[in-house]
Amino acid sequence: MPKNSYPVPVELMPVAAGLLAICFMAFARAVYLQFSGTPTRLSRSAASSRNKSAPAMYSRYTWHLISLLALAGYTFTVGRIQGAILKHEHSQFDPYAILQISRPGESERNDTDYTTIINAAYRELVKKVHPSNKDTGSRAAFEEAVWAFRSLTEDSAKDQYAKHGHPEGPLLTPVFSLQFPKWLLVWDEEIATSMKLAYACIILGVVGFALGSRRHNETDTDDEIPEEDFAMMQNQVIQEDLQHLAKYMKPDMSHQQVLYLAATAPKMMIHWAKMDLQRIDKLRNERVAQLLAEKSKGQAENTSNAWDALLENDDGWADDSENDENDDDDVATKAARRAAKEKQQQLQESMKKKSTEIHSMLLEGVDDGVLGQAWVQRNLTNANLWPPPDVAALEDMTAIDNPLQDPAISRVLCMLTGRTHSEFLNTHKELLAAAAAGPPPMIDQTYFGANVMFRHRMRLLLEAIIRLASTFHSASLLQTTIESVAMFSVGCQMNEKDKFHSFCMRTVNCVPKLQVHQEEAPLVTTEGESNIVAGDSGTALQFAVERTHAEPMLKAKFMQWQKQGIPIEIALQTFREVWWVIVQAERLGGNVENESKTRWHKRIDRHDPLLAQLEIDDDKLDMFEQRQKNNDRDFLCARPVVVANPKQGAIQGKIMFEAPSEPGEYRFTVSLKSHEFMGCDTEFTVDAIVLSSKEAGREAKAVPMEKEEQQPEEGVEEGDNVGENGSEGKKEK
Repeated sequence: MPKNSYPVPVELMPVAAGLLAICFMAFARAVYLQFSGTPTRLSRSAASSRNKSAPAMYSRYTWHLISLLALAGYTFTVGRIQGAILKHEHSQFDPYAILQISRPGESERNDTDYTTIINAAYRELVKKVHPSNKDTGSRAAFEEAVWAFRSLTEDSAKDQYAKHGHPEGPLLTPVFSLQFPKWLLVWDEEIATSMKLAYACIILGVVGFALGSRRHNETDTDDEIPEEDFAMMQNQVIQEDLQHLAKYMKPDMSHQQVLYLAATAPKMMIHWAKMDLQRIDKLRNERVAQLLAEKSKGQAENTSNAWDALLENDDGWADDSENDENDDDDVATKAARRAAKEKQQQLQESMKKKSTEIHSMLLEGVDDGVLGQAWVQRNLTNANLWPPPDVAALEDMTAIDNPLQDPAISRVLCMLTGRTHSEFLNTHKELLAAAAAGPPPMIDQTYFGANVMFRHRMRLLLEAIIRLASTFHSASLLQTTIESVAMFSVGCQMNEKDKFHSFCMRTVNCVPKLQVHQEEAPLVTTEGESNIVAGDSGTALQFAVERTHAEPMLKAKFMQWQKQGIPIEIALQTFREVWWVIVQAERLGGNVENESKTRWHKRIDRHDPLLAQLEIDDDKLDMFEQRQKNNDRDFLCARPVVVANPKQGAIQGKIMFEAPSEPGEYRFTVSLKSHEFMGCDTEFTVDAIVLSSKEAGREAKAVPMEKEEQQPEEGVEEGDNVGENGSEGKKEK
């Protein structure tokens, strides 16, 4: 860069340096958010806006955008500066000065002697500046000497130099320039001061940005929502918990083991319980400190009661001014005193409000007569229900020798055991007396209030087990899990079905049931075809059922809603009744040409995206497939049907699935299992013949399931298809 003054926008050079620094800082921040785990924690504002990828401060995508915008500004600014520099250098090109010869007169321009002078000067300069000369060689100077020689000896170069001032012709300046120019580090006197100031500001900005980011990450922890909590808000289960469920799932699990599997999820259960216990310990310490302070304050007040009485009646101790202001004080002093007094009052009100909140929270072990987790465990122990059964399964799922000694696991299992024996606890005279002792009731809300969150988390995890069981083609585990959901929803054990049925008879005068219509026999067909070919993906099982409990349950619900003061319109909108439809197939014989009886087994799709995401090993899949081979029936699909209209009686269902890949005679078994009611299941069978392509005279029909499905009519909602194929349910008109 020439050292003399030239028309270059030097004011843009600090701007370019600043933009480059912003680009690097934003990119570094985005990389940090990407790999440090920060995006897995979401702010409350991000959660309320349902933005799943926004971290606490900005999302990494925002920082990437800032980095790109800064980079674009940098390249544009450098392009402007470099273009100005090139224009300046272009205008300063002088071949005579480069070759160090004098300009010729008009008569000497074409003189042979002058040409000899040019050649001699060029040879002398080239020897000096050639890149092979280690002492004085320079590629830039060499190229400049070549252009100078050509502009004086070549006709085309002469013309370009005469017209545009350079043998290259007109200068093309870049709009954008992605380079790191020397003037960012090597400065002329003209720009040295401004560049030093720019770099000082950049250093201060980088330090401030780093400190601010660190302070934000440290102080905003309480305002952030963990990944598992945000996933729960979206009715989802995070991958770590899904991997836990898949790792310990077995096809022959009992109902208790299924509940244990959900209750030992490392994030949504154990980690949540640990954080909850830490919060309770902090609250307990504050509560104890407050009680001690109140006790100490009460003793001090009793000691000074006599003095207080004297002081109240002694006018000599009172100030004449209400605001403790002297007449001699100036205006500024009085204003400062008033401001200090107002600030002190605000602080006292804030402390009083916090003290009231802590005081209103009754805690077991701190306040006398308050019932909580210890009371629940004590009564479960007295009833021989604690410790819970099958501790060996818990040890396997938690990898802890004595899991009940872990406070978080013990808390979760106490909630689980209490839920599955809710009738025993809810009717206990001590709990009823504590609930009626209010307001406020003498129960520990940190435990009983957390039960609401616990039940919601359990339902999400049990639904995840249902999905995994369907992916593993395990009808036995699927049915056990659905029964466990009903068992958890009702709040009793599976061996207490009769007790639940008696309760239903007392409250709604019937037992919930789906009864198959006798006049409309179930039918298995391939839509649009007269027969079924092995591998048909458009195969549908159609059936009609009746909700025999619709009318009496609706009457009971109306009475319950009116008693609780719930508006009928809102109650109807929130009504849901879930029934699972599980389809299995059993091959009764061989195909038409070969009557040799052979088994057909549907293999697990090992390319399923869910299995790839969870990294399920082949041994686990082999175990489920081997168990499937030992069964007479093969799993086809499972589908939840949600009844949203309590008045609805008749339901027509259509289950879409892929026909067995082997021809033969099959018996399709359809199980209707309740999501809320225990022992209210219905099962029926349908026989059908599956032909080979040769026998049917056509190839297997390949129909995408999403095109075959129809929207359910009013009264029935369809859940996500957890099986391999689709289904639909609709109201009978």
